[in-house]
Amino acid sequence: MHDMRRGRGSLGLRGVTLAFAVGLTPAVLTPVLAQAQRMHCAHVPVVTADGAYVFGIEDIALDAATDRLILSAYDRHAVAAALEQGSALPPGNLFWLAGEDLRGGPPDMLQAHALRVMADTDIQLLPHGIDFYDDGTHRRLAVVNRVKRPSGHMGAQVLLFEAAADALVLRARASGDAFCRANDIALVDAATAFFTFDQRNCDAWGIWKERVFQQRASGVRSVHFGPDGRVRTRTHVQDMAFANGITLDRAHGRVLVANTRGGEVIAYDLASFEDGPIRRHWSAAIDGGPDNLSLAADGRVIAAVHPSVWALFWHISGWGSAPPGSVVAVDRAGTVQVLVDAATLGIPAAATAAVMVDGRLIVASAWDQGLGICTPVPAEDTR
Repeated sequence: MHDMRRGRGSLGLRGVTLAFAVGLTPAVLTPVLAQAQRMHCAHVPVVTADGAYVFGIEDIALDAATDRLILSAYDRHAVAAALEQGSALPPGNLFWLAGEDLRGGPPDMLQAHALRVMADTDIQLLPHGIDFYDDGTHRRLAVVNRVKRPSGHMGAQVLLFEAAADALVLRARASGDAFCRANDIALVDAATAFFTFDQRNCDAWGIWKERVFQQRASGVRSVHFGPDGRVRTRTHVQDMAFANGITLDRAHGRVLVANTRGGEVIAYDLASFEDGPIRRHWSAAIDGGPDNLSLAADGRVIAAVHPSVWALFWHISGWGSAPPGSVVAVDRAGTVQVLVDAATLGIPAAATAAVMVDGRLIVASAWDQGLGICTPVPAEDTR
């Protein structure tokens, strides 16, 4: 979920905050549940070359060819404090982890390697949703990058990089009102991506009004970076309540989207995004608010979930600790299986992303440090 400025100011702002929070409970839907998967998890610190702990890993992308996980991270609490003080925003970064470090037993810590950004102009990274694409010719990383708008509030832009060894070469960027509330992104090909926008409005007052009155005005857009340098956008869906994570199931022609305040994961027909009208295949009810999505090798959608969106909002606003999160898998029929529930120890609080790597579940959070590494518990194991 997007970070917001902490509301410790006037009574008017507190009143609006309360009104927003009252409307945060996801829609009450009845999940179709499979038997829960029992997993054992370990919360493992992620550290940089200079020994600093990596806090706020929002999203994870997989680079199968190099056996790496790519992480987007920045400290949302530090950024919120800088916004309040009117000071320079502390930078975030994009990192990679070696996949081999995740195999075997959970390590004592994981080494994060910073990716070097090469661009004609300076870019401050505050990376949010990310996605990696490799067709054998192009190796592209798409990044929703948070930026400070002239109003002093946070907005977003989309960056498209070519991945080269330990560096990222900027190929294109897109900004403006169509991208100001971009949240997550999924590359269709080397020059085209779908991205979610979690609000319709860009200005602070419009955002609060939209949230308080629960307008279903968010959804999915596409962006195409043309060889002539032109950026073309198109809106495909705009009736969701805080569109959030997005991923593609290319083998079955699906676009999977998390409707956070709607309490569901929706499977759209990929071809309909091109030829219209938009078609849904199924909608899976989730017990809580789904955040980022990923696709497992067996075709299941892995969703990080906020069991209490209300509790997360209070934490984002500076009140209370980060609440526990959960992770579910949704199969191609829309059946939901709980992989990690809110009572499970060993995962970061307020989980925002989860991926399956060689049968292990890797869990991250924009609101906590490190990663959770979870392995299935055999049925006969009574731990």
